Amino acid sequence: MFIKKKGLSIVLSLTLGILLFFAPPAKLQAAGEAITVTNYSINHSGAIEPQESFILTVTLVNQSGSDLDGAKVVVDSTSSFFAADGTGLTKTIADWNNGVTVTASFSLRYDGGSRNTLSISVIDNLSNAQTVANNTYTIAVSQAESTNPTQEVDTSTYVPSIDIISDPYVYAAAGENLTLALKIKNTSSYTAQNIRVIPDLSGESPFALTGNSSQFSVASLNPGETQTITCYFAVAPSALEKVYTLKLNLIYSNAFGNRFGSGATPLSEAIYVSVKNTNTFPRITIGNIRVTNPDQAHPTVMKTVIRVSNAGSLTAKNVSITLQGLKDDGLGLYRDSNMTCIDSLAGKGWKDITFYLIPSGKVGQGNYALSAKIEYMDESGKAYTSECQFFVPVQSGGGGATVPKIILNSYSCNPGIVKAGEKFTLNLSFLNTNPDKTVKNIKIYLTVPDGGADSSGSVFTPVNSSNTLFVDEIKPKCLAVKTLEFYTIPDAKPKTYSLTANFEYQDDQGTEYKATEIIGVPVNQQVNLETSELQIPAEGFMGQPVPISLEFYNTGKASISNLMFKVEGNFAAENSSYYVGTFDVGASDYFEATITPTSPGAQSGAVVITFDDPTGEHLVIKKEIVFNAQEMIQPQMPEGMPPVEMAPPINWKKRLLIIAATLIVLIIAGIVAHKKGLLKKLWGLRKSLRVPKFRSKKGQNFDE
Repeated sequence: MFIKKKGLSIVLSLTLGILLFFAPPAKLQAAGEAITVTNYSINHSGAIEPQESFILTVTLVNQSGSDLDGAKVVVDSTSSFFAADGTGLTKTIADWNNGVTVTASFSLRYDGGSRNTLSISVIDNLSNAQTVANNTYTIAVSQAESTNPTQEVDTSTYVPSIDIISDPYVYAAAGENLTLALKIKNTSSYTAQNIRVIPDLSGESPFALTGNSSQFSVASLNPGETQTITCYFAVAPSALEKVYTLKLNLIYSNAFGNRFGSGATPLSEAIYVSVKNTNTFPRITIGNIRVTNPDQAHPTVMKTVIRVSNAGSLTAKNVSITLQGLKDDGLGLYRDSNMTCIDSLAGKGWKDITFYLIPSGKVGQGNYALSAKIEYMDESGKAYTSECQFFVPVQSGGGGATVPKIILNSYSCNPGIVKAGEKFTLNLSFLNTNPDKTVKNIKIYLTVPDGGADSSGSVFTPVNSSNTLFVDEIKPKCLAVKTLEFYTIPDAKPKTYSLTANFEYQDDQGTEYKATEIIGVPVNQQVNLETSELQIPAEGFMGQPVPISLEFYNTGKASISNLMFKVEGNFAAENSSYYVGTFDVGASDYFEATITPTSPGAQSGAVVITFDDPTGEHLVIKKEIVFNAQEMIQPQMPEGMPPVEMAPPINWKKRLLIIAATLIVLIIAGIVAHKKGLLKKLWGLRKSLRVPKFRSKKGQNFDE
């Protein structure tokens, strides 16, 4: 848009003349001429230039016949004039009695536009108002042709400035919703229109808008005006615990339609959100193995049901379980696939999956080990892989069973993973597989397989009992449930230990039988990573590096893996990560980094320590970083005084070395001169030259 500056000056000058000298008093058009405008004045002489301020004073009289309370005098905001001091375009008059004359003053600024007509209205907020809302008195401006040359004005230089104001500390919880109340303020002297606030959720941002709109709008903001918008976000359940930067892009225009914020130079504001995460990542395990015969026509086919559980609190997706260890001369598949998939498994949830197995003719009654490869992802797309071993009870092999059999139908440990140095309960369930015969006088005792120094015999100790159980009888197809309590020695290595369950029993004819079963007990060693206090000053300066450090030690009884240190926060950091990898028992090390505040005020962050224990469980330790950063204050020199050049510091060490070297050289030179008689020769030379003697006051002669 182009403005004829000199022509506009003449037009406004004529307008002011008409207003101040020739315009008769005008009245607000309302029933009974309730409000009369008696005078206008402007504290300005001559033409008003673009971006120039002035004060408009309006004189009004109440002729409504009644007292008014809270009447408002309003200047229309659609003109080329806007409030210059942030006080707005509305003035409220309290206790305006009938017949009383009042004045209302407005501090205005001309934006250079062509809409140079002011509209004024008086609004009474009483229910029995005698005036009518939005009746206006318009100041008409005469249009005059200008013979002066025009000058083009670049309206793109009228740039509004928009600030986004939020709470200085914003906290959010992973997996929950975040509500942000943002104040949008025009801090410039130019009107801003069509304001759009667009959150930038790209990259590693854990935030997502919960509504259908991807942006928030404000129609218009006058200079100094503020409006509040509310934004709703969902925080990803898998968000890491750290301070995230939520970037808000701004696009708006001025009163002339010039656009700002789009294109190659975007405008943006940043909000820092501290996310806390108490969730645990998904961890898939299997257990509770149940075997039945689904078809009497195929008595050797085993319907094997496996319970898949998620021990974490976050959802696991795309879970696949693949059976491993299947053999032609062992357990094989019967018209089935060795892989089953689960689309989603909620935190702390479980689901049963089924495989159809068939034993070969070489397989007899007992427990047979298989393993399952488990692959899955969390909600952020991070992939996990683990392998779990389990045992399948086989009642009979391919040739069938003609004698009574006792098998270990199921067993479980409480807790599921035994900790070294603690007690655990072993729950055992025994099944008589024969459909007709009762077994009696059952003796069950646990022994240790021949496994060398690391065998179970030196690891598990019975508590308040022996390792032998006795059962009077088990009827056909019935169960007997027993419980044993053990103590695990503190120095047990983390692995799965084996126990052998030995059965000795009789049938109803007194025939004796023997059988064995293998029990696997997983043991996890205590993991303990100790750290010193984080060394960090209480205060720093913006732009100045601040060193931080801590020491750490493995005081547990098992090595930890994938040990990593990482610094996170609303500041710049150098050497911010340190990958240790495997950290052995008794080892010690230290971590140090340098952080630099990029803005004054409170600095918050953390040293995040992550590692895995021997079972693969992912553990996190956080050491909080909290300190205050001040701005650097430069000393002010008096005006006109040249800068004082500081003398370089004295290097005393270097100066002392030079003095010592000089003394050594003089001493050596004196010794050499004395040995060679140089001093006597110099004395004789003095006499030959007849150097004059000096006499003291007492008549004594001496040589100078």
